[in-house]
Amino acid sequence: MTFGRRLARLRNSRSLTQTQLADILNAGKSTIAMYEKDKRQPSLEVLMSIADYFDVTVDYLLKGDQILEASDFGIEEKREPTKLNILLTEDSKEEDSKEEDLTDEIKDFIDRYNKLGELEQKYLMAKIDDITKFLLKM
Repeated sequence: MTFGRRLARLRNSRSLTQTQLADILNAGKSTIAMYEKDKRQPSLEVLMSIADYFDVTVDYLLKGDQILEASDFGIEEKREPTKLNILLTEDSKEEDSKEEDLTDEIKDFIDRYNKLGELEQKYLMAKIDDITKFLLKM
């Protein structure tokens, strides 16, 4: 997948129009369109702004081959429930017993996972599947 396709997917994952993203990045709509069509490449400064806004790494934007991790800026986004965030919240009667059974590492993973956008969650789960398949073959 190209930089332009990754940018379009990230933009769509936040339900943004090209115009809205252009406003956020202080760029023109046509510039965003050119990036998404891979007809133009952003400067390093713009690339870093894109990475910061979407909470991804510049490496991910350019190569798309590393796990995405959300940065915690104290900003909470409302998200649809996922399998992992339902784990701790689906049944309030069992919540305490479920939470007690989880290690601190698992709680940390769930917390980080829930901070990711839908696209990043899917990407992470695909990577986990790949790693699991690889380890099961050993």
